[in-house]
Amino acid sequence: MDKITLNLSMIGEKNTGLGVYALNCRRELKKIFKCKEILSNMNLPDIDIDNTIISPKNITLGYSKWASLNRLIYSKKLALRSDLGFVYTPTQHGLIGYKNQVITIHDLICIHKPEQHKIQYWYFKYILPHIIKDCKAVFTVSNTAKKDICQYYHVSEDFVHVIPNALEDNSIIEDTRDDGYLLVVGAAYEHKNIHELINNDKYWKDKYKLKIVSAKGSYGDYLKTLVKQRNLEDIVEIKGFVSDEELSELYRNCSALVYPSLWEGFGIPPLEAMRYQKPVILSNIDVFKEIFEEAAIYINIGEPLSWERAFVELKDINKMRKLKNFELKVLSKYSWIENKKRLKKVLCEINN
Repeated sequence: MDKITLNLSMIGEKNTGLGVYALNCRRELKKIFKCKEILSNMNLPDIDIDNTIISPKNITLGYSKWASLNRLIYSKKLALRSDLGFVYTPTQHGLIGYKNQVITIHDLICIHKPEQHKIQYWYFKYILPHIIKDCKAVFTVSNTAKKDICQYYHVSEDFVHVIPNALEDNSIIEDTRDDGYLLVVGAAYEHKNIHELINNDKYWKDKYKLKIVSAKGSYGDYLKTLVKQRNLEDIVEIKGFVSDEELSELYRNCSALVYPSLWEGFGIPPLEAMRYQKPVILSNIDVFKEIFEEAAIYINIGEPLSWERAFVELKDINKMRKLKNFELKVLSKYSWIENKKRLKKVLCEINN
């Protein structure tokens, strides 16, 4: 197989985890295959306009409350085209009724937390099963997510392939300092569990300030109310979307990243923090144990004493030295150099 159509029609100009993963896939696949592309963001590098289908902006992630419906309509139109060939969509937004395709399902959070992802829940429950039946294979980002997908959609393990999340550049950054604050990246939904960190403020408020990034929506509002109720306004700063440059500075100068999620498909922010040689405090859910192994400090969800132990460990010099060694091993495992090899091998095998 030397030709492939990349469907990035849903990727806009402001990207969270899905978009970053999709663009990394795009970069690596364009090094391997002759690619036709379906794009709405025409500001991307290396666009061959003669091999590009320009898709509407109103279907991109986060564009509006109607974007999901617009995507479905556009997907059915795309599926009728005869010039697409083999299609890879690096998100779950596959083509409805199109047989020659592969998609990536990053996680099933919306199935487990339908109250916070109502439109996505409808899509994953009623539309996605039909798309999966039309796929030659499904990709996902961790073995934990793979197990979840196989169980929920009743597909075999051979049908689901793991192409993990990774950093575009996993080289260590040396020029860092400790400005005495804890960092949270990602606070748009309740499953991020940032309220548990705030409610256990007695274990950290005398030692650290707290900066929360990417807080939005009703959960972001709830966190602001909680901070006010607990009289933490002087030491807690809550931000919305930040630029890549500002996020880099926040990682560079923090004392630690705290990421106590109830559910994840992978977890990029802990990997990013490790690149800056920062310790990470994680919930002890299966996917974090799979990805980060011994490279993190773990808390037990709902157990205040585990939070107390975590902040004691954060001050333990010997513990921090060991964590840095483990972090290097984790970083070396998750790179797009390795992912490019996996993508090429699996896509060629699937399409024979």
